[in-house]
Amino acid sequence: MRIKFIKEKRKKVMSKVNKEALKSGKVLRYLRDAFLNDQTVMNLSPLFDCLIDSDLYIPMNVIMSNEDINTFKNSNVGDVVSLNNNIRMKPDWLKINDESEELYFPIFSSIDEATDNYRKNFSWINLSLDDCIRFVRGNEKCIGLVLDAFTKPVVITDKILDALESILKERRKKENNK
Repeated sequence: MRIKFIKEKRKKVMSKVNKEALKSGKVLRYLRDAFLNDQTVMNLSPLFDCLIDSDLYIPMNVIMSNEDINTFKNSNVGDVVSLNNNIRMKPDWLKINDESEELYFPIFSSIDEATDNYRKNFSWINLSLDDCIRFVRGNEKCIGLVLDAFTKPVVITDKILDALESILKERRKKENNK
């Protein structure tokens, strides 16, 4: 009976939300706060759904060749600049505990959830949760995600990360069968 109630509540919350509403991050922050206030499965489940459907904000370092950097420096406002080399984006990694080598992949419900100093030092892109999990799995020192690390952090590791990955795999499977 409890699982049926949770599924019905999740459908009710998520049926009122469209992609535009998710883009601002307000729904994700609301569900994050509900979970942090009462850390139960009933509050975790809608948070999962929203994380899966949201475009998350990711801090990235832009890596360019010295040649291309100089091209930008020597250009004027309004100039069309052509680059000779590839531009790479490298994600930031956070340490929650200075005594550990374990890293977390930071995800944000909006750029405003980062501190001013942190926010100014990165370029920001939107990624899906699926892509974020791939970054986690691709770095052997990374043990999970941290949502809104500087305001109201939600750490997602181990079984919770595995559960999200499983839900995403099921969704992809259903989408491919349509």
